[in-house]
Amino acid sequence: MTTTPRRSSRPRNGGRGVRGPGNRPSSVLESRLPDHVVVAKIAARAPPNCWYGDFSRRHRDFVVNVINAQPVSGIDIVGEFEIDDSSADWGKEITTFPNVLEADRIETISDTARYRVRYRRTPMVSRLTRSGVLFRFPVMIRNGMMYWEMVARRSKMSRVMRIFGGAGADPRLVSLNGSSLRPVPQLTPVQRALFHEALASGYFDVPRRITLTQLAGKVSRNKSSVSKTLHRVERKLVEFVTTAGA
Repeated sequence: MTTTPRRSSRPRNGGRGVRGPGNRPSSVLESRLPDHVVVAKIAARAPPNCWYGDFSRRHRDFVVNVINAQPVSGIDIVGEFEIDDSSADWGKEITTFPNVLEADRIETISDTARYRVRYRRTPMVSRLTRSGVLFRFPVMIRNGMMYWEMVARRSKMSRVMRIFGGAGADPRLVSLNGSSLRPVPQLTPVQRALFHEALASGYFDVPRRITLTQLAGKVSRNKSSVSKTLHRVERKLVEFVTTAGA
C-alpha cells in the first residue's frame, strides 16, 4: 500500500516563499480551498538591480508611487512615478541607475513630483506580467519594499507568491479580500523621535500648545525640515489607518 506524504509546512524556496504574518507560512492561498477570485495585498522587496528599489533604499524617507507602467518594446517599460519630495529634480539621479534609459520630471504639485521613466524590465517583473494577475495601481514603494494589490483566482495568486519567493523578494501577505493581517506603520527613528516630541509638546493639541517654529527650535532643526518630516509622518499614519480599516 502506498501513502501520500503530507505536504510539508515549511515554506518553499529556501525559506523565502509564501509567508504570512509573523513569519509563519501562509495557508490562505493553498489550492485546497475554493479557487475563487481574491484581492490580495502583498509586501515584497523590490527586484535587485531595479532603479526604483535602489532609489527608495537610498532615500528611505521617500514614498515612491508607481502610477502606471506599460511595456513599449521587447524589454522596455515606460512608467509614471510620483515621489513625495519636490525639493530637487530627481530625474537626474534616476538616470544614473543602470537599467534606466531616460527620466523626465513632467509635473509638480505641492511637495510631490511626477516623473516619466523608461527602463529595462527585470526578469521577475517579466514573469509577473505573464502570470495573468491583475495589478492595481498605484504600487507604493518605500525603503526598498513594494506594496502590491493584486486581483486573481487563488491558484494564480499562489503562483505569483512563488515567483516573488523564487526571486528572493521575501513576499508577505498583508491582507486578503480586505481582511487585514499585518498592517504596520513604518517610521524611521528620526521621524518617530520628532513625532513623539511633537505629541508630547502639544503640537497636535487643539488649540496647539506649541508652534511649528517653537518645535523646530526645541529639536534644533530648521522649520522647513520639521514641516516636511511631520508631513511624511502624518501621511504614513493615514496610510496605516486606511490599510488597517480596509
